Amino acid sequence: AILLAAGAANADAAEKILEGTGQKLRPALSEIEGSKGR
Repeated sequence: AILLAAGAANADAAEKILEGTGQKLRPALSEIEGSKGR
């Protein structure tokens, strides 16, 4: 049960980290997409 709780907490933290990096990467990705369109 402790392992499951730790796993859930880690998954939660990982999701938040991924969300954070996704928000940082999104502008860069849209810039790349925009330069491709030119």
